[in-house]
Amino acid sequence: MRKLMVEQRKRVEELITSIKEETNGYKLGKPWRHSDKSLTCVVPILKATKDHEREYITITEAKNISIIDTGNINEARVKNEEDKPVFLRLGEILAGGTQERAVTSSRIVFPGTEITIPIVCIHASKGIQKDAVFHFSGYAPNKDYSYIYNTHNFGEANQQESWNLDRTFTSYADSVLGKHGYKITTDWQQVHGQGGQGGHSSSSTPSHSPSISSGQIEAWTNDGTTSSPDFTSHIGSGDIYTQNIGYYQVIDSVVGSNDDLTSKHKEVNELLEDIIKKVPLFEDQVGLALIDPDGFKCLDCYDVKLSYKAIKEALVGKETAAISDTDEENVFEYKPDVARKAINKVLDNQFEENVVHEDGKAKTITLDLEGYMGEAVLLNNKVIHLVITRKE
Repeated sequence: MRKLMVEQRKRVEELITSIKEETNGYKLGKPWRHSDKSLTCVVPILKATKDHEREYITITEAKNISIIDTGNINEARVKNEEDKPVFLRLGEILAGGTQERAVTSSRIVFPGTEITIPIVCIHASKGIQKDAVFHFSGYAPNKDYSYIYNTHNFGEANQQESWNLDRTFTSYADSVLGKHGYKITTDWQQVHGQGGQGGHSSSSTPSHSPSISSGQIEAWTNDGTTSSPDFTSHIGSGDIYTQNIGYYQVIDSVVGSNDDLTSKHKEVNELLEDIIKKVPLFEDQVGLALIDPDGFKCLDCYDVKLSYKAIKEALVGKETAAISDTDEENVFEYKPDVARKAINKVLDNQFEENVVHEDGKAKTITLDLEGYMGEAVLLNNKVIHLVITRKE
């Protein structure tokens, strides 16, 4: 366990205390729900102080940054040609002409530098294309936050856990879309088309599994090359297979559309776009917290208003399914005091920190709280981002 310097830990503690006690300009706004049947409410985090000059930009603002697939399932190469550091946040989805991934640990990429960042696959049945270019494609939802766990082990990803959570989210998202009147396709041939030629995918679990020929299965090694192993005895089980040489990918097979987190994420946001737009943006907002029937769900906070404003739509979008989830029997009233108590109960916990990345004036640390986990990023001894989320 790598600990912070005393002064740096103090900075993290001060931010948490300021949010909890609503001091130093911080204030929790009035809880917002899109309807009185909504199961989750959004609590804005406000900071009524003048912003200091920002020393970085977010990925949504960066124009001169390249992110390349190395051919290794757990790594991407990033080059920053901006004149400011670029903040890459954990959970950012990277998409392109290759297998979709999510960033597992936040990083500050300084101007004129090229670094390797840790990533995790979020589309198990799609292959890797070495040297393909990634682009930002939103944030992975809270239910897929396994990569926060991963950083506790110095950035080593638990890939199988991530795939499991991808499928959990796609199933959950389908149930939410169903509540909004959208029909979800469940027949395999409708989803993939005849003969495995592909087709529109609704990301739901197939009602039956097709037969798979050995030619449909390839093993992707960490250097991007492929081989075709013989594991016929496993065919049809719907598992993802791992061996020391790398991660086996089942191409267009029984895992099917139910593992495609990126497409499901986009589908939810496109169909429920009106809800994303309704979530208010306050003048002094630097973050938000989510409260559901189980209590505190997650908190996401930046150091300045400009950063939150730059990523607000994408940040809200990652939780569209939860924000739009409803229950006709729901009679809960989300009062400000109740929401505040739910947040403070979590922030009252002591945390254990682990420094998982250090690069000059930047540090990424994980936070371990009872029942919760999180991450803080420091730049020049200032906390520029804090996230805390429930262990699902």
